[in-house]
Amino acid sequence: MWTKNQSLYFIFPFRVFISLFLSVIFFIALAFSADFILLNVFNVNTEEQQLETTKLVEEIRFRIEENSLSFNEANELATLWSNSGYTLHFLSSSEDYSNNNVNAINDVYYIYNVAFSDINGSVLIISNIIRVHYITYFILATLLSIGLFLALILKEMSRIIKTIKMIEQGVNIIANDDLQYKIKVGDEKEILSLVENINSMGQTIYLKNQQEYTEEINKRTLITNLSHDIRTPLTSINGYVDLILAKSEQTSDIYMYANIAKNNSIRLQKLIDDLFLYSKLISNDAKYELKEYNASKLLWQIVELRDSEIAVRISQNNTIILADLNSFHRVISNLLDNAEKYKCANSTIEMTCYSTEKHVIISIQNNTLDDLTDKIDLLTNRLYKAEENRSDGSSGLGLSIVTELLKTMNANLSLSFEQDIFTAKITIPIHN
Repeated sequence: MWTKNQSLYFIFPFRVFISLFLSVIFFIALAFSADFILLNVFNVNTEEQQLETTKLVEEIRFRIEENSLSFNEANELATLWSNSGYTLHFLSSSEDYSNNNVNAINDVYYIYNVAFSDINGSVLIISNIIRVHYITYFILATLLSIGLFLALILKEMSRIIKTIKMIEQGVNIIANDDLQYKIKVGDEKEILSLVENINSMGQTIYLKNQQEYTEEINKRTLITNLSHDIRTPLTSINGYVDLILAKSEQTSDIYMYANIAKNNSIRLQKLIDDLFLYSKLISNDAKYELKEYNASKLLWQIVELRDSEIAVRISQNNTIILADLNSFHRVISNLLDNAEKYKCANSTIEMTCYSTEKHVIISIQNNTLDDLTDKIDLLTNRLYKAEENRSDGSSGLGLSIVTELLKTMNANLSLSFEQDIFTAKITIPIHN
């Protein structure tokens, strides 16, 4: 009956109409079956009731004949004969309700001939008990028909809701990176179109991600290969520059130019090392050896190896962390280099280290003239520099490398800038 690939705007009203039609047919069937069901199945018109009705009619006839009551006088006394089981109405001969001596209309109304003193008429007897049964039956029939209609509508709604839930589950699966998952529900044109669009979108995103992944792998491979290839000639250049510096007078122009070349080669070497390391980090090719270390002792060792002026406040608590030694040194060194590079002249870098119940907090602060208010969230992006016009040899990878290295230690980096003070805060779990 239900056609597929049709518009939901047609199918749903059509199914509502069919449900209403079936409910009406069901009610009509119950209505026409009322007499049979009530009289034969439930036996509401018992022989005892029929005998009581016959006795009541005989009593009425006897009283009318004995008292020679006219039609009007009998009507005045009708309420006296009525009781909780019956209701009486006297009818004149002009009100022809019967051609026989006794008729039952729907087995609720009974009509008997009665001879009044002035005219021949009849008495209409209504069985209240049977009428209550009929009223109750039709109320139940109505409720059942309405219930049937609601059940059919709820069945239709549940089918649509089930389809929507299946689409929702499919979207959740696609959203959780299974982009090749295909939703297979829906018969209506609008739902089919929606499902096809979602499946197509997932496939498009999958292909795009695959393309981007391939391009990213190619970029990383290119960076790794270039970094490796550049190191060989750079090492040779550094060797020759060192030879020139060793054989030149420190006051000569040759020594000055060679020294400039040496400084630039060192900067270039650092840029290549940063690029190579970051490429390995994001490719998950770097190897780590996590061991237990005292965070305070490691920080003191790093500070003692630096020439810059650093105000150190390190608690002496026995705070043990799980870290890779080289990675930890690189993280702290990068943050100190960043602070040294961008701090105000004649200002001091401040380093603090303290522990909470579950973490070690390392904070490195420096005053800066750069306005970083709107740039904090961008500083950890790769190749981003707060001041693009600076020629300081920065690769823009320092904080990105820090972020990636901290992930291996289950630690995180947070940055803040307030009242010209830039703060880099590291949170590392304490190893129990």
